[in-house]
Amino acid sequence: MKPIKFLFFIFFIFNFISCNSKKQLEKKWINLKKSDTEQDEIKRIAELSEKIMNIGGSFRIYGITDNNDSLKIGTDRFDTVKLNHINISVYWKDNEFYGKNWKPINQENVYVFFRE
Repeated sequence: MKPIKFLFFIFFIFNFISCNSKKQLEKKWINLKKSDTEQDEIKRIAELSEKIMNIGGSFRIYGITDNNDSLKIGTDRFDTVKLNHINISVYWKDNEFYGKNWKPINQENVYVFFRE
């Protein structure tokens, strides 16, 4: 009976950590969307990027145009296109987080995600 309790405990801990990471990502995404200044926006992008790195995650960023076209930031050129908003998909272990509808103060700040 003890091995079963131990396995249940381990499962519970991993589940809690994953859930907590998702909530932290969501909070950081919401804070990013609430940025008032460009400097604040850059700082919050860096914080979100650091969290993604700390959980061993990877991400994809999509720029959504006024025509509702989706452009992959990092692979598609978007410097001549005005983006309506930005969406992000974050993946780690068996988890996913989707952030939607960020309207950057400066569209070029999206590249801050790609700094090392």
